[in-house]
Amino acid sequence: MGVPHLLPSFCNDIGYSVSAEGVPSTNQITITVQLKHDGSDVSARVACLYWLSSDATGDTVASDPGTLAIGTDGTILVEAVDDLVGFVVSEADGDIDFVLSHSSTSGFYLNISPLGSGLVFTSPIAQFA
Repeated sequence: MGVPHLLPSFCNDIGYSVSAEGVPSTNQITITVQLKHDGSDVSARVACLYWLSSDATGDTVASDPGTLAIGTDGTILVEAVDDLVGFVVSEADGDIDFVLSHSSTSGFYLNISPLGSGLVFTSPIAQFA
C-alpha cells in the first residue's frame, strides 16, 4: 500500500509574490507560490488545480491569457485548457513559480486550489503595462 504525501487539510494557506513586468524577461511576469500549513512552509509535494482569472475572486476565467509556463519550481502535470487551466505539483518544499507572458496591457490573477482542501487562493494582480 502506498503512503500519502500529505493529509487533505495539509495546505491551508498560500503566500504569493508577483514580480514586476520584465522578470525574467520582456513581457513576462513571475508569480511565485509558497504553499503553507498554519503559517509555515510545507515540506511536501502538493498537487493543485490552477487557473488564470480576470477578476480578484477567481470567478471569471481569463480570455487571451498569453502563455503560462513553469519557471524553476514545480511541474505542470496536465493543462486542461492551454495556458489557462491545469494541474500542477509543487517542489518538495511547497514552491511553484509560474511565468506569464503577454504583449498587451492585460491583468491576470492566478488561482490555486490544493487538491483535497476545497480552498481557493487568489494572487495579487499580475498587471502588464
